[in-house]
Amino acid sequence: MLSYILLAATLALFELSNPIYVIVLLIIIFLLGSLLLLFFQYQYFALLYIVVYVGAILVLFLFVIMMLEIRQLNIQQSFFTFFNQKN
Repeated sequence: MLSYILLAATLALFELSNPIYVIVLLIIIFLLGSLLLLFFQYQYFALLYIVVYVGAILVLFLFVIMMLEIRQLNIQQSFFTFFNQKN
């Protein structure tokens, strides 16, 4: 059952457009993956997975995304009008 939830969360990841929500969903996916490792009796790898990926890498990604203030572009905006804008 846990693997189905993990698969559904991974597929839902491709439907999100907000980068903050993507990072939060990645944290949930990594926590579910480490829980799956715990069920298979790999406690060390589950803890290592949480500390390395959730504790370091994804928090760094979240910090960078929040500091960049990524501008949400309209999806219907065409390729040419994006590059022909004058600042």
